[in-house]
Amino acid sequence: MPPSRLHLLPGLVLLCAVLFSPLSLAARHALLVGVTDYPNLEGQNLTGSDNDVALAAEVLMARGFEATDITTLSESAGEGRRPIRANIMNELDALAAKAQAGDFVYLHFSGHGSQAPATGDDETDGLDELFLPADVEKWKGDADKSTVPNAITDNEMDTKLDAIRARGANIWLVFDSCHSGTMTRGASFNNMSFRQLAPGALGIPANAGITTRGGPAAGDDTFTSNLGAAADADTQRGYLVAFSAAQPTQTTPEMTLPPKGDDGKTYGVFTYNLMQVLANNRGISYAQLAEQVMLQYRQLPWRRTQPLVSGDALDETIFGEEERGYQVWPARANSRGDIKIEAGRLQHYTQESVINLYRSPLAREEDFVGQASIKEATAMTSKAKPLDFKGRDEQDPLYAVMKQPVADFTLSVAAIGPAAAKLAPLVAAAADKNPLLAVAAEGEPAAIRVAISGEQLLFLTQDQSLPCKDRGLPVDEIEPCNTERGPKQELAAEKFPLKDVEDLQIVASGLGRIARAESVIRMQPHIAAGSTGRSSLDVKLTIRKQGELSDYPLSEVPSFAAGDQVIVDIRNVSPMAQDISVLYRDAHFGLTQLWPVGDIPNRVGAGERLYSLPITLDAKTAGAEDLIILSQPGKGPISRDFAFLNQESLGSVTRGAATQSSLKLRGQGPQEAISRQLASLNKESRGKGTWGAAPQTAAPQTRVEGGPSLMQLLFDASVNQNEASAEEAKVLTRGASLAIRPEPGGMQIYHWEIAK
Repeated sequence: MPPSRLHLLPGLVLLCAVLFSPLSLAARHALLVGVTDYPNLEGQNLTGSDNDVALAAEVLMARGFEATDITTLSESAGEGRRPIRANIMNELDALAAKAQAGDFVYLHFSGHGSQAPATGDDETDGLDELFLPADVEKWKGDADKSTVPNAITDNEMDTKLDAIRARGANIWLVFDSCHSGTMTRGASFNNMSFRQLAPGALGIPANAGITTRGGPAAGDDTFTSNLGAAADADTQRGYLVAFSAAQPTQTTPEMTLPPKGDDGKTYGVFTYNLMQVLANNRGISYAQLAEQVMLQYRQLPWRRTQPLVSGDALDETIFGEEERGYQVWPARANSRGDIKIEAGRLQHYTQESVINLYRSPLAREEDFVGQASIKEATAMTSKAKPLDFKGRDEQDPLYAVMKQPVADFTLSVAAIGPAAAKLAPLVAAAADKNPLLAVAAEGEPAAIRVAISGEQLLFLTQDQSLPCKDRGLPVDEIEPCNTERGPKQELAAEKFPLKDVEDLQIVASGLGRIARAESVIRMQPHIAAGSTGRSSLDVKLTIRKQGELSDYPLSEVPSFAAGDQVIVDIRNVSPMAQDISVLYRDAHFGLTQLWPVGDIPNRVGAGERLYSLPITLDAKTAGAEDLIILSQPGKGPISRDFAFLNQESLGSVTRGAATQSSLKLRGQGPQEAISRQLASLNKESRGKGTWGAAPQTAAPQTRVEGGPSLMQLLFDASVNQNEASAEEAKVLTRGASLAIRPEPGGMQIYHWEIAK
C-alpha cells in the first residue's frame, strides 16, 4: 500500500494569517550555548547541540531578535567562542553588566548534565546539579576539593541569574540536558543519544559524600529546581521562567528530526519541539507553550521524557507579543522561477503542500495572485514551485499563506531483537496492506518496533527498550544491562505465536491498532481549536486523590494510581451549539468513547454546561494515557460523535483490526441514504489512486441532509483510511474562502501517566 500522506483541506488551515509585533521597545539579549565535544571525557561527545543553538538563533531572529542581540558559544561558532566554562561565565557577567530594567534575556544551554556531591549544605538531596562545558574534567575527589573541574553548578548559575534579575531584566532559561544520572543503553534506542552522564562517568564513586538533608531522596532535583528560589521583596526585580528538558528521574534524548526523509539533522528532542511550537504560535504564554510542547512529544510518539517548567511568570506572554490582524510569511521569487518562503518544516511548510501567494499581507484570502507547491524545506525556510503564478518579478515582495498542508500519518515500523529475521517479513507484509504503516528505512529510527519475548509479541515505542533478557546477551551482562535500562517499562504485548497461519494476523492487527490510535493523536495539530484559533469550549479538570481535590496542572504531566479520579467540567462558550465527545486512549493503544454513552444526545447549547464527568482511573494498562475532548458545531437534527474510532487495547482477548470505518450518526436521520452515498463514492474512486489525490469529477454535487460532519469525515479519512470520506470532505470545502470556511471543530488532549 502507498504511504499515507493526508492532504489537509482548506478548512484545516491552522496558520491564521496574523501579524505580530512586540509590545515594547525593551532590549533583547540571547546567549546560546551548545556543547558537542568533550575532549576530557572519552566517548561522551554529542552531535545535536550545535544544531540546537543554530535552530534557536533562526527562530529568535524570526521573532524580532537582531543578529547582534545573539551570542552563540559552540564548536562551530569560531575562534574564541568555544563553550568552555570561562567563556560561559564571562558572557553571563556581560549580560548582567548591560541589562536594563524591562529587558528580555533568553538563555539556552544544550549539552550533558550530571550530578556531584554537594560542596555546601543547601542541597536537600545532597547533590549539586551540573551543566558540563566543553572543558569539563573528571572529579578530583580529595580532602580539599570534591568538585568536578570546570563544571557549572546550579548554585553558580543561580548567582549569575540573580545578578541579571537584580537589574530588572526578565529571563527565560532553557536547559536541554539532564541531571538524573540514570544511564540508558543507547543501542536499544535506535541511533539515539542521551544528554546525561552518570556520576561514574565523571569518576565519582557511588554515593561519594552524598547525604540527604531531610528533603527529597537523592537525585530528585534538576538543574532548574532551585534557581531563583530565594524570596525577594524588590518589585523591580525581573522574573525568571525556567524550562528543563526532563523531570528529575528522566532522560534527555537527541535524535534525527524530522524522523523521516533524507534532510533531517540531529537535534535535542526538547529543543526541536520547543522551537517548532515557538515558530508556529505567537502571543502565547509560557504555560501555553509548555502545554503545546508536551503535545508535540505525543506526535513522535515519545512518552519517556516530559519537560519540567517552573517560574513566577508562567502566564506572561512570551516576547511581549500580541495578535494584530492577519499573519503571513514573507516570500520572494528568484531568477530561476522558484519562490523562497521564510517558513519551513517547523511551520508545517513541507513537500507537496500548496500555498497561496499575495502582493499584500492584508489582502483577503480570495485575492491571491497565484499558488505554488513546496518542493523542499529546511527548518525555517522553504522553496516552492509556482503552479499558476505569473509576473515573477524579483523586486516585488510576496506573502505566503498555507492553503493545503500535507500531513504524513505514516508510522514507521521495524522488527528488532534476536527473532528479527523471523518477524521482519511479517512486519513488511503488515505494512504492505496498511497505508498507515511503512517499514523504516535502514538507519532510520522506527516509531514502533516489534520483538518476541517468550510467548509474547512486544510493541515498543521509540522511548522504550527491549528487556535485557530478550537481547541475546551473555548471562553475566544481563544484570548490568537491567541496571542501565532503568525503571521497569510497561510494554504493550500480544500472545504470540498461536499458529503460523495466525502470526501475520497478530502482527498486522497489533500494528494496525497502534497506527489508528497514534493517528487520532496526530490529528491534534491539524484540528486544534479550529481555524479561528479559539476554542469553543471552556474545559476545567479537577483531580481527586484519596478524597483530596486539586486543580489539574497544565504545564506538567501528572501521575495517577488506581482509584484516583479526574473530574471533567465542560462549558460551551461559543455562540452556537456544539456536539461534544470525550475519548480515552489507554497505554496499550485502546480507544474508548467515554461520552456520549448509549443513545444520550451529546449536543450542548451555546453558553450551556455539560454536567461533570468523573473518570475513575484503573491500572489495567499502566503508562502514558490521553483524554481527548472533541467538539464540532451542532447543526441539523442529528448529533454526531466518534464512537466509530473505538478499538480494543493490545493484549485483549479478541483481536479486531478495526481498520474499516463504522461511522454512524446519533438520533434519527437518513443513515441508510448516507451509507449508500459513501458506498457510491468509494466505488467511483476505486482504482483511481489514494484518497489524498485530487478530487474526482465523479464526486456528487449534493449532500444528504444531516450526513457526517466535516470533522467526522476527516477522522474517518485519516484514521480509517476511508477514501469515500476524504472525497466527501473535499466536496464540503471545495472553493471555500476565508470568510465562509467550514469550521471542522476543536480538539484538546490531556496527557497523564498511570502507575501500577
